[in-house]
Amino acid sequence: MSLNKVFLVGNLGHDPELKSTKNGKPFCRINIATNERSVNAGGEDFERTTWHMVHVFGKQAEWACERLQKGARVFVEARIEKNVEEGTSGEKKTQHFLRVHQLTAFSPAPQTTRAEPLDNDNFLVPTA
Repeated sequence: MSLNKVFLVGNLGHDPELKSTKNGKPFCRINIATNERSVNAGGEDFERTTWHMVHVFGKQAEWACERLQKGARVFVEARIEKNVEEGTSGEKKTQHFLRVHQLTAFSPAPQTTRAEPLDNDNFLVPTA
């Protein structure tokens, strides 16, 4: 048995982008920043930011592109996938991303400091 599951809580680094696969299937691409606080060898606190490329498909993609914006705090349940493409000079390029299973928005903009739904109908976005 194997398991490929990722859970993230973070903030959008830019407004969502509507893209299309090679087959013309629309999806929403978002980048999510997660932060980790730690202490270095000298005893000083520091924060490390990690960026995650996330792809959202189906009805969730439409919702994300329409309703989310840079800074929005989200919860994502996803799996890791990879895309292999041939570059212009024939080299293979591998890109890893998270394919969303469930997307939940906590706030529409960074000025909100407590978790709150965008509205009652879309707090938990239905899966496609």
